[in-house]
Amino acid sequence: MDRLRSTLLIVIGLIASAAAFYSFTLARGFAGMLAAQLLLGLSWTGLYVGGLKYIMERNDERATATGIFQSTINISEALGPLLGGILVLTTGRVGLMYAGALAALAAAAVFAVANGYSRAGRPVS
Repeated sequence: MDRLRSTLLIVIGLIASAAAFYSFTLARGFAGMLAAQLLLGLSWTGLYVGGLKYIMERNDERATATGIFQSTINISEALGPLLGGILVLTTGRVGLMYAGALAALAAAAVFAVANGYSRAGRPVS
């Protein structure tokens, strides 16, 4: 993972998240669920490692930045199930997965634009 830029890891993680959410709607049986779970693991790895590298590269106060990063993850772990529960009650399981996929794609687009990615997928100098 050290060979890849943190921004690229984050974009890969977000796109893999979108693919993982979508793959859960297609999963039939054990093999399909296993593939979806492996994709979910890849996406979390890219997001966590990329996010941690991203904040470590851009902050002098690494301990503080890492603490805030972990706090944000903890808040997400508390609020995510609440939002997910509301969405699943209103849209169903498949609707929830589509909403997650769209949110991940939107986040990837916003992050790529904010970090100056060109159409070729490389950062603009």
